[in-house]
Amino acid sequence: MSNNQAIDDTFHQSLFRAIFEKAPIGVFTSRPDGKNFDANPALAAMLGYESPQATRANLSEIATQIFHNPNLPIEDVEVIQKAPDLVMLSYEYARPDGSSFTAFLHICTVHEPYTGTPYILGLVEDITDAHDLQKKLRESEQRYRSVFENAPVGIYQSTVDGHYLNVNPEFARMHGYATPQELIDDVRDSSRQLYADPNRRLQLLKILQEKNAATNFEALSRRKDGSTFWTMRNVRLMCDAEGKPIHIKGFVTDISERKQLEAMREDVERIIRHDLKSPVIAMLAGLKMLSWRDSFQEDQDLVHELQETAQRMLAMLDLSSVLYKIEQGIYDYETRPVDVVSLLGDIADSLLTFHASKRIAMHVQPREITECHIMGEPLLMRTALENLLKNALEATPDLDEVTVRITVDTICTIAIHNAQPVPEAVRDRFFEKYATAGKTSGTGLGTYSAKMCTEAMGGCTEMTTSDDEGTTVVVQFPLA
Repeated sequence: MSNNQAIDDTFHQSLFRAIFEKAPIGVFTSRPDGKNFDANPALAAMLGYESPQATRANLSEIATQIFHNPNLPIEDVEVIQKAPDLVMLSYEYARPDGSSFTAFLHICTVHEPYTGTPYILGLVEDITDAHDLQKKLRESEQRYRSVFENAPVGIYQSTVDGHYLNVNPEFARMHGYATPQELIDDVRDSSRQLYADPNRRLQLLKILQEKNAATNFEALSRRKDGSTFWTMRNVRLMCDAEGKPIHIKGFVTDISERKQLEAMREDVERIIRHDLKSPVIAMLAGLKMLSWRDSFQEDQDLVHELQETAQRMLAMLDLSSVLYKIEQGIYDYETRPVDVVSLLGDIADSLLTFHASKRIAMHVQPREITECHIMGEPLLMRTALENLLKNALEATPDLDEVTVRITVDTICTIAIHNAQPVPEAVRDRFFEKYATAGKTSGTGLGTYSAKMCTEAMGGCTEMTTSDDEGTTVVVQFPLA
């Protein structure tokens, strides 16, 4: 060997050692059987050792000491020997403390130039974070798929024009299909095949175009065999970064049973209204006859009060049909100025007859105001305010007080306050139909009808409640 050759060899050995020591990734050399193992500082740190020296001192057989599955490296050595070029493998490595990490192993076979002795040169790249992320993504996908497949509600994904891209088994079942794929293959026009009224889907699309989402959207749906059932949908329009629609995602619940119960309840209410009107009318006729008799002249005030009460009962029975028309959006009425100060005073006097142990304190701001006229329908106005004031009185303990504040500005604001909080069970549903708690005879219709009547006249209602401040219901109406 010439001196120049020796110098070159020394230089290359020094260069390799410098790269070996300073490389930011793990580097090692070993014999094919795992002996004569040498690791750089980066690999020593990956394996959980303080230094390469500690690694060499503690690792005598790398195949059995650092691999979770010792058989894999032995099998791969045969692959490397047959294909000596660089090979990339993935392993899970074990540390002395019991922890582990996943890494790519870039490996090849090299031979000692003078003796021809084979050595393995390996580069180790820690990919634990990426591996964990992929694992979490797979687990998340599996959880989503499990929810999708087993959800008790229908879930679907469709194009805007109504072609289904993906549906879960429950969505297929409720529409009369044996499998999701059968529905996807069969339905070409969902507005006509799965809606009893095709225009209903057009209405849904209009809402999605305006708000990107539709909540509690009810529709009469159609099954494969042509039968119908009621559904409620919560749907979102998915768009790209530029705001262009991509597809629709939705959740569908079968509400047929609820609709049947509501229909039964409405039938019962209509029957009750019909059956009660006859005795009330008879009562009015009897009171009118009593008012004509001289022997009852001293009781005319009482007879007159009973007549007014019976008239209100008759009006309330008629109101039930009015509320139904308001719900359907078909109620038409003529407004006229109504003095809410006088009306509230009349309502308070009437209610205190049945709640003599309680008080109602009424305040008007500004104080000089004695009248406040708003445009409304007298029956609807009385119903709304009477129900809200009655509700507050019923919640108030004996000897306690309900406060009514009427504020006249650009609008008329009526605030009814009592010291008791609304029960937790109905706070979020205070104005909903049939929402009631704590009343053995409560129907859950009082606050609902108050809200319906108020909004029908262009007003608005809101409620605030807390354990410390009690409950305040605010009603606002435009001035006449």
